Amino acid sequence: QLRHLDGEVRGGLAQTVHVPAASTRRIRLDALAAPVQPTAGLALVGWAPGAERAVRLLAEDRDTALPTAHWQVAVEGPRVTVTARTFVRSLCLFADRLDENSWSDSQLVDLFPGESHTFTVRDLTAALHPDDLQAPVLRAVTTTPWSRRRPTRI
Repeated sequence: QLRHLDGEVRGGLAQTVHVPAASTRRIRLDALAAPVQPTAGLALVGWAPGAERAVRLLAEDRDTALPTAHWQVAVEGPRVTVTARTFVRSLCLFADRLDENSWSDSQLVDLFPGESHTFTVRDLTAALHPDDLQAPVLRAVTTTPWSRRRPTRI
């Protein structure tokens, strides 16, 4: 699919592709080819049965008009469900910030508005509370608006 960061599907196609283990394969996406500006907030989204979904922005993160991330959090036992209100890029739950021995079953999750993802926190010694799930425990690339970010020096 070709999707705008607001969640609108701009185009799509279904294609079966076989890729042997430890290899790569290029796929032509002519059906999705449209004259677009790469920084216009568009992403290619691909998935396969039994695999994680892949979200690829048409331009580098820093060159894309990424919205500031907004989400809702619900906690049920060790499960933390995050529902995106805006596009959320590379969402992570750093459970070790709550308890040094705890860990989350997934990281680097991209969500479009209205989508949800459930993290399961393992080896946590205390109950989770939504108030505990602020930065730096739960954060994403787009948590801070790009205009307020400082450049990274290498």
